[in-house]
Amino acid sequence: MARSNNQIQLLRRSTRIASRKLPPKPSSVCEDCWNGPFAARLGLFHPPFKWNGEGGYSYSTSREQLKRGAAAGCVWCKCLYQKLLQRGSVVKGIKGLPSSCLSITIGSPGGGVGITPANVQNLRVAINNDRSFDELLLHTSEDDPAAPYIVARDPILDVGSARTLSLAKALIDECVHGHERCRTISPSSAVRLPTRLVDCADPAHPRLVSTEGEHGTYLALSYVWGEAQPHKTTKSNISAYFAGINTSLPQTIRDAIYVTHALGFQYLWADSLCIIQDSDEDKLHEIGRMHLIYRRAYLTIIAASAERVSDGFLQDRLAQPHDLTLPFLCPPRSSAGGDDAAEVHQVGEVHCSHRSWGVDPPDPVDRRGWCLQELYMSPRALIFASKTLRFRCQETTPNVGNSIRRTYRDVWLPDILFHPAPPSVQHGSKEWADIHTQWGRIANQYNGRTLGQASDKLVACGALAEAFHRVLRSDYLAGMWRDTLLYDLLWRAHKSAGDSGQVGRSAEYRAPSWSWAAVDRAVDFRGPPYNAPNVAPAATVVHCEVTLKTPELPFGEVTSGSLVLRATLIPCKVRMAANGVSADIRFVQPSAREPYSGADAILEDGRFLGLCSVDHDPDLLVERESDWLVPLLRRMNAPGAPSVYGLIVTLANPDSGEDMENRKICRRLGEFTTYLSWDKLLSYALMPEEEVTIV
Repeated sequence: MARSNNQIQLLRRSTRIASRKLPPKPSSVCEDCWNGPFAARLGLFHPPFKWNGEGGYSYSTSREQLKRGAAAGCVWCKCLYQKLLQRGSVVKGIKGLPSSCLSITIGSPGGGVGITPANVQNLRVAINNDRSFDELLLHTSEDDPAAPYIVARDPILDVGSARTLSLAKALIDECVHGHERCRTISPSSAVRLPTRLVDCADPAHPRLVSTEGEHGTYLALSYVWGEAQPHKTTKSNISAYFAGINTSLPQTIRDAIYVTHALGFQYLWADSLCIIQDSDEDKLHEIGRMHLIYRRAYLTIIAASAERVSDGFLQDRLAQPHDLTLPFLCPPRSSAGGDDAAEVHQVGEVHCSHRSWGVDPPDPVDRRGWCLQELYMSPRALIFASKTLRFRCQETTPNVGNSIRRTYRDVWLPDILFHPAPPSVQHGSKEWADIHTQWGRIANQYNGRTLGQASDKLVACGALAEAFHRVLRSDYLAGMWRDTLLYDLLWRAHKSAGDSGQVGRSAEYRAPSWSWAAVDRAVDFRGPPYNAPNVAPAATVVHCEVTLKTPELPFGEVTSGSLVLRATLIPCKVRMAANGVSADIRFVQPSAREPYSGADAILEDGRFLGLCSVDHDPDLLVERESDWLVPLLRRMNAPGAPSVYGLIVTLANPDSGEDMENRKICRRLGEFTTYLSWDKLLSYALMPEEEVTIV
C-alpha cells in the first residue's frame, strides 16, 4: 500500500516552481508543460528513472488535456497523445487514482550501454507505468545554450572543413599519446616505409616517391574503386609520376591527398598509385606485404561514403531528421550584478531521436571485400561515413564531435595480432578459443561482401589470415585452420537482411566445397565452442590439402583442395521443405527404406530433433539418388543442446561413383545439427565407418 501512496504523492506534486520566475514560454509548448516537465528539465537531473516507478519526474494529466494541448500546437502533448493512440487500451489506470487521470513519468535511466559518447542522456517516458514506450536519445548543437548540460552533439556535417579536421587531429593525438592499449600495439612513429608513396607536401602538385627502405610515417587510403582508374600507375607512366602527377586524379584520391596534408603528414599510400598495376611481379610483392602496409600506417583514411573513386568523400553530409525537438530550460545562473535573486534562465533546444539513431547504415566500403582487412589491420582510422566523420582505434570508435553512435556491433582484432613478434597461445586455452571465434566473426562479415574479381576471394582477406596465422601457427586451408578443422567445417551460409538473391556457390572455382570461400553469402558457425569440455570428435581427418595458385602467396588463391574423412555415413535425402524455402532431411532406413520427414528440420514421430541448411539454393530443386549425413562432432552430457553436428554431402559427380580406392568422392551440400542421441543416429547407418573424399 505504501507504494501506491508514493505514486499518489508524486502525482500531486506541484507543476509550478514558485521559488523562481520562469522565462517566457516558447510557442512550441503549452503553459502546463512549460511549468511542469520543462521547468523540471525533463527529469534528466532527478534520480535515474527506473521501471519500478522510482526516480525521474512525475506529474499528472489526462487524455483530454493532452488532446487539447496537441491541438493547440504543444509538441510534448502531441508526442504523448500520439503514443496513447498507438497503444490504445494497453495503457491502464493506476489503482487509487481517477480513471481519467494519467501518470506521466519522464527522466533518464543513466548512460546507455554500447553508445558513445559516454553517459549520453536517454529520455525514458512512461504513462501509467506502461513500459512499452521507446527511449529517446538526446543531443544538441555545440553552440546551443543547452550544450553544457546535454552530453551528445548533433552530427558534424562539414566533414572536410578545417574545424572538423582539427577536431579529428585532436582525437588522433589523444589516441597516440593517451591510450595505453593503442601505444602498446601501434607502430612507433618511424617505421620502414612501403616501396612507394605519394608525396602530399604540395597538395596541388603531388608526386610519386620511391622510399628505398627509409623509415618515417605515412597514412594509408582505403576506398572502393568502383570503376576503371585510367590514372593508375603503370610501367609506362611511373617515371613521369616520380617527377609529378600532373594529370587530373579521381576525386577520392585528391580528397585523400588534401586530408593527409591538412592533418600535417607528407606521405600517403594508395594502391592504384603505389602499386604498378600492369606488373604481376610488383603486385605479387606488394600484396604479400599488405598486412604490413596497413598495420604500420600511422592512420588509415577510409573513404566509406564513396561508391566509386570519382565520387570523393569530403562533401557536406545531409542533416538527419529528428523524431522530436524540445525546448530545454537551462539551470539558472546569477546575473552579472551578482544579485542571487536575479537569476538568469537560458532556454536551449534539444533534439530527441529514436534509440536506433546512431546505428551506422552500410556504406560502400562495408560491402567490398578488400576494404574489410584494410579497416581491421589499421591501428587507427578516420572514417568518412555517409552520416558524419568517425574515428576508430583499438580502444574506441566515437564520431568526431561527440555525436551519438551505437558501438555494440563493433569488431576489433585481438591485440596480440598487432604484436611484431606475437607469442604462441596454448592450444585449448581461452585465448586460443577466443582468437578462433574472432576469426569466425571475420569470415562472417567478409563473406557477405562483394569483389571485383571472384578469384580475389581468398586473396582479399589474405592479410588478415596471415596475421591470425602468426598467432595460431596452424596450417591455413582456404579459410580454415587445420587444428580446428572439424569445428571450422560447421559453417552455414545465410542471407543477410534485405538480401533477395539466392544463397549459392560461385560459378567460378575459388575454393573446395567444404570451405566457406566457395559461397557468396555471409556465414556463421553452428558448432559448439572451440574449448567446450563435453565435445568429442565423431570423425577423423585422414588428409586435407589445398593447391595454391601462387606458392609465394600462402594465404592467397587456391586451384584445388581435397578433404578425406573417416566417418559414419548416414543415407538420407535432402529436398525442398513444405514452406518452399528451406531444406527437409529424410532418413533412409537400412531395412524398410521408409523415410521419416518434416519441414525445415530433422523430424521423427512428430518431435523436433534438429536443423539443417544447404549452401546452394538450386540444390533443393534437384532429385538425387544419394545424399549422406557425415557426423563430425558429438556432445556428451549436455541436456537441451544439440547432440551431433555434421555435414550433408552428395556425390561430386554422380556418374563416377567412387574412386580407385573405393572412397566416395563427394561435395558438400550443407550442414546439420540434431538432438538425436549418438546411438540413435548411428542406427540409420549402413556401415560403422568408411572413408569419404570431399572436394
